[in-house]
Amino acid sequence: MTKKKRGPWQSFLNVASAVLLLAVTIGIGWLVFTPAGELFRSRTADKIIGTPNQQWAKFLIGSSETERRIKLFNSRMNSELTE
Repeated sequence: MTKKKRGPWQSFLNVASAVLLLAVTIGIGWLVFTPAGELFRSRTADKIIGTPNQQWAKFLIGSSETERRIKLFNSRMNSELTE
């Protein structure tokens, strides 16, 4: 049996997949394990809470923190409307 040679596209796809997997792993590690990643998640969640899609913020900062921030956001909006 002879081994079938890989074409150039298959080799490229293998390398590209490995690089993408490495980049995603490093990116998730940065988001979860560094203070800068935590700040990024926090700011992003605050921006999401200001939209109609508030429920998606729980994937960044957790359910309890999301509920707390939604209440804070709503209280700020109510106070601005009454002034």
